[in-house]
Amino acid sequence: MNNQAPADEDVQLKCEDGTYLDANISRPAAGMPLHGSVVIAGALGVPRRFYQALANFLSSNGYAVLRFDYRGIEGSGPSQRGRDVRLYDWGRYDIDAALAAGQKLSSDRHFMIGHSCGGQLLGLAPSAAHLDGAIFVASTLANPDLYPAPARYGLRMMWNAIIPLVSFGRDRFPARRLGFSNVDIPSGVMSEWARWARGDAYLFSQRFGLDLSRYSALNIPLLSFSFEDDGYASVAAISGLLDKFPACVVENRYFARGELPIGKIGHFGFFRDKAKETLWQQTLDWLWLESNPQKVVAAHENASTPSADQTP
Repeated sequence: MNNQAPADEDVQLKCEDGTYLDANISRPAAGMPLHGSVVIAGALGVPRRFYQALANFLSSNGYAVLRFDYRGIEGSGPSQRGRDVRLYDWGRYDIDAALAAGQKLSSDRHFMIGHSCGGQLLGLAPSAAHLDGAIFVASTLANPDLYPAPARYGLRMMWNAIIPLVSFGRDRFPARRLGFSNVDIPSGVMSEWARWARGDAYLFSQRFGLDLSRYSALNIPLLSFSFEDDGYASVAAISGLLDKFPACVVENRYFARGELPIGKIGHFGFFRDKAKETLWQQTLDWLWLESNPQKVVAAHENASTPSADQTP
């Protein structure tokens, strides 16, 4: 690992529909080789500042990293009424703008890390077609039927009653007060999230009429991290989302409770400093391998006979 401090700059992204998003770009220190670019697409109601530590880690190891706030989160898109912002917009326009900007950061390989809904929405973004790989962290198909009891009952209550009732007539969903997030969220986003979750296949339900063609067309390496102690990500819900990317080469890394020596991971622990020597290093190793295509062939040929000292 290189210990030089990365250079970080504030930027704005312009989406196809004219909305501006606040973002940051972390670049490797001067003189370091650049291996590629990484866009971090965050979870529902999680601001870009939460991902700064991981961005700095990746930048210190040769990747230009872009992280951004979705419209309606902190300073992004302040001119829009919260009830008019859709979760669909976050994928179709916001992630798309971030991926397009990320592709300009490097002439080499381009990747995305999607946390929770950041992975769910990837196939809505046209610029996803230019990615060379993606990493999902705790990304699932949000459907209560894919969760065991008693979790499914709590999710049904949230998606069928709490969110619709609290969102009604508001511009901002009071996520901080209700313990959903540490920032408030546009009510339109929360309403659509709950509406999709009440469908038979989340956003993939035919009744929503979305263009889902990019999900089946995307053909890239896809690494998924998930954790047994994450109450928002059951095994079935994780697999349900990965199944929506049939052309991708999928690697699903599921960690049982206590399998890693870093304590509780849950839905957010992957992005905390305590994961640096384990999960972040695995992320870096995967990115480096996929950034060097000539190495990938050899790695795949040897995958069936791993050595004793390989990272699991």
